[in-house]
Amino acid sequence: MRVLSKIVVMAVCVLVLLTVAGCDSGFQMEEGDNSIIINGWELTSPDGIEAIRSCTASVVTASKNEDLGDVPYLIELKGNSKSVLECVEDPFFGKGTADYSDPRVQAYLAKVKKEDPSLIGTRSIHITANPVDTVSPDRVTYRKTDYYEIPAGYTEKFYLGCRGNAIDVNAKVSPYYPNTAYKCQIFVAPILVSDLEKYTSAGGSPNSITISNPQYIQSVRKTWGLWQWAVRFQGAISGYADVDIYW
Repeated sequence: MRVLSKIVVMAVCVLVLLTVAGCDSGFQMEEGDNSIIINGWELTSPDGIEAIRSCTASVVTASKNEDLGDVPYLIELKGNSKSVLECVEDPFFGKGTADYSDPRVQAYLAKVKKEDPSLIGTRSIHITANPVDTVSPDRVTYRKTDYYEIPAGYTEKFYLGCRGNAIDVNAKVSPYYPNTAYKCQIFVAPILVSDLEKYTSAGGSPNSITISNPQYIQSVRKTWGLWQWAVRFQGAISGYADVDIYW
């Protein structure tokens, strides 16, 4: 019985460590109803919670309400475990700034600086962002929840978090809204600067690339330091974009 008790205790300890650490996360995992919550993001997968925790799930969806400008949006990320977890563990993802005095933020920045070069170009996510008050309860009306909604006059940045190399954006017009018109810009700034506008300019600057849709955008590759990235959409004709991010 004592041996069995020790085994049970060890199993519980391992489970606790996995729950706290996740896939090398500095942010604690919490379990919800059939989901895991990390840094405010709710993660689900058809492969189950354990597959998310062990980084083996082939498809993971992470959702969170965030303000883009003055409008609350439902943001969803879809990708494999590694890609999605890397985003939701990033305290800068979706926000562009973080509390640098937080030990978890400090630990995260230290980890990102040591990125394995072999991982570059192997991760990607699909980003969906719709105003909360227009998201259909059945999540299929007009296929709105498949895409990033870009109203006419919309000019907002979506922060992509910390990376030490580069960001690629593939932003296409939704086939359900072919008249959509918008422009994209990739923004980049040193990680310790919260205002990315200071490090961007129009035209051919190495920090800002402007295109008309639909095109694939590749940022200037950075070879030193740690950077924060963002993509800004400027809406000309309302519609929906199909947005994929690669890094």
